[in-house]
Amino acid sequence: MGERIVLVHNFYQIGGGEHTVFRNEKQLLEENGHYVVPYTRTNDELKKSVWKKILLPFSTCFSWRTYREIKRLIKEERISVVHCHNTFPLISPAVYYACFRMHVPVLQTVHNFRLVCPGGTCFRNGAVCEECLKKKSLLPALRYGCYRKSRLGTAVVVGMLWVHRKLGAYRKLNYIFLTPFYAKKIAPLLNVPENRIFIKPNFCLSGGIPAPADEVDLHKFVYVGRLDDYKGIYLLAQLWLTLPKEFILKIYGSGAMETKLAAIAAQHGNIELCGFQDQNVVREDLRTACALVFPSIGYESFGLSVIESFSLGVPVLMNENESLGFVEENGTTGYRFSVNDPASLAEAIQYICKKMATLKQNCLEAYEKRYTPQRNVKDLEHIYAQIQEQVMQ
Repeated sequence: MGERIVLVHNFYQIGGGEHTVFRNEKQLLEENGHYVVPYTRTNDELKKSVWKKILLPFSTCFSWRTYREIKRLIKEERISVVHCHNTFPLISPAVYYACFRMHVPVLQTVHNFRLVCPGGTCFRNGAVCEECLKKKSLLPALRYGCYRKSRLGTAVVVGMLWVHRKLGAYRKLNYIFLTPFYAKKIAPLLNVPENRIFIKPNFCLSGGIPAPADEVDLHKFVYVGRLDDYKGIYLLAQLWLTLPKEFILKIYGSGAMETKLAAIAAQHGNIELCGFQDQNVVREDLRTACALVFPSIGYESFGLSVIESFSLGVPVLMNENESLGFVEENGTTGYRFSVNDPASLAEAIQYICKKMATLKQNCLEAYEKRYTPQRNVKDLEHIYAQIQEQVMQ
């Protein structure tokens, strides 16, 4: 008999990887015999109610609506586990207290740095910033206005984090960290006991069909993701101009850097701005690419596009970024380069082209070993069993 689970998620107005993971896990759990009750809110609610906007600073810290509704769901649906993805800003940490009150284990998947960095990215002024982590204080974020470049907005997030740290809520939670890197950076600051820390990567719900060797275009490279500065995409576009014209970079996504990238693409024929496209369209183009390019200069929780690439047998060209060392093995499933060094990019491309057959096989093996739905559901079931044992002890 499967678990009875409340799966919790606050949808932002702009989609992203967190939303995809939530939907994928819901489908995966249901397909494997578990009873899933989704508890979701969307930030679109703020457009419909002036009062919700006015009261947001208070409900972000503690939503009485969430507290009542989660308690009711646990009781009426006989819930055994509450699994949270995103609770910010409408659901709030009130979900945790409802679980504590009902003596039901609660699990938080950590998708970003929000718990220790009000901005959520550990990125400021074009570079990684760890001031709040190193000083074990949230005051630097207030000084810089790290949440949406607003000191007032940052004060709300800082207040939420400070209150629930003082109340000890965060150290009582169970956590899924997507990589050991995230666990190392975040868990010590929240004083999380080791038995409440679990490492589980994301997964690809449906792998595609790898392209035969004769269909792979050794001159086509693909970027998939948000067009933001911390993703390193603008630096990559500038670097790409140093390559011979036959090497084409296709960019899928939207974001703040779109106008700047469009200006570059308009002047140079080897960069194509493809915009935001359906996943099937992107997958079909990616499967015949020489490599996925992942140029991020900020910390990444876990690149879903990397797993998608592995499932298609497509290697990854990745910036030298320590946060994703767990995912991409240099020289085995791809190759690393520096977004500040044209020679390193040329070297990486040369290596990929030369070793394509071996890299393709390595990527497929890495996917089958670590990132399939079958592996992921087993990991989730094991974690659910572990946290329920802790409650009974």
